Amino acid sequence: MGRGVMTVTDAISIVYVTSDCDNDLDWYDFIEDVRSIIEHRFPSFVRVDKWDGREERRILENNLARVVICEYCGLVSINLAVREDGDYYIDRQPLAEHWCRQIAPKFEALFSDRLRRIATASNGESFYKKVNP
Repeated sequence: MGRGVMTVTDAISIVYVTSDCDNDLDWYDFIEDVRSIIEHRFPSFVRVDKWDGREERRILENNLARVVICEYCGLVSINLAVREDGDYYIDRQPLAEHWCRQIAPKFEALFSDRLRRIATASNGESFYKKVNP
């Protein structure tokens, strides 16, 4: 079975990009760039540094949503998902889903070099195509 980049199961929007980070410092700079791009367009997000799983790093959140980044072999998934941590957010789920769906096209457009997953083989290997802006 093949292995690929993780994505958040309940993500409303997933953006795939490539990264040529060779070391931890490059990766840190890459994450900072992603944060800055998203914060500039959506100022309600605040910076966080939490792990939602073994490979899912939450880098931004607001009262409704979270942005989670995952990386595997130079392929990065940037996930926009509803925030669900705690009872406080259960009552807000319909609003959060609506907000995430509403901003999803703008969220995706922030990354002009994004890729689209076009297929996944039976062995788990995925295939991607560059999105034309």
